[in-house]
Amino acid sequence: MALLYFGTKNPEVAVGSTIEVDVLVDTQGEFVNVVSGNVTLPDNISLASTLDAQSNISLWVERPHATPEGVNFSGVIPGGYNGNQLYLFSLILTIGDGQNAIIDFENGQIFLHDGLGTEIRLGVAPLELTVSKEAEVPVFTLPEDHNPPEAFTPVIARDQSLYHNQWFISFTTQDKISGLDYFEVQEGSGLFAGDWQLATSPYLLERQNNHHLVQVRAVDLAGNTRVEQIVPPASVSRYIEYGILLMIPIVLVLTVILVRLPAIRKLWGKHRQRG
Repeated sequence: MALLYFGTKNPEVAVGSTIEVDVLVDTQGEFVNVVSGNVTLPDNISLASTLDAQSNISLWVERPHATPEGVNFSGVIPGGYNGNQLYLFSLILTIGDGQNAIIDFENGQIFLHDGLGTEIRLGVAPLELTVSKEAEVPVFTLPEDHNPPEAFTPVIARDQSLYHNQWFISFTTQDKISGLDYFEVQEGSGLFAGDWQLATSPYLLERQNNHHLVQVRAVDLAGNTRVEQIVPPASVSRYIEYGILLMIPIVLVLTVILVRLPAIRKLWGKHRQRG
């Protein structure tokens, strides 16, 4: 059995304050590598954001995000983990007026790192916050971060079990200071580049010919960005694109010559007569 629980500096919170609550697992002696679930929030508490910069989860299947049911998450720990403070992520919460609030879990699952994906029983420990108008309002600030997310390598692939065997791109990275905010994907280059599109991995490519440059931009919560690109093996069309661009001025010159050809012939005729 393992235990999902919360950690916070002070369970007494002020109305209007923003607090940080950690989501943790006590594996209770078990070696685990997959955990998922949903954090439920009461009506008088709203989610401002989530932080996972220091998470023990290095591969998110479903990065923590708000849903109508709460905050869903699902992640993998390659190599597994055994300990009483497996850190998943933090909730940044804004406290509204009202009675005391209970933060809880639903649909929690955890699996052993045994090569078989054995699911074990998972207990939960809700967190009760005492909401007070007299409590001190702490000031919450994100950590200062001037570094981009970590380098990563996007992969273009296709699989019969995904998107009807159409081409997609997969990507992942981490940001160990402020945490990742979102990814964007751009297809094509130069004059043929499309708009940047908000994306999650895996991302179905709009241009299915697999002949063009694809770029992935990772943005952290501090606004720092890292852009990685991948050139598919069949990217000969990039050179075709550049060839087309080089041909444009040549075509323009030839067009001008053809349009002016009668005048050129007339001038040449006069020149020969003088000669």
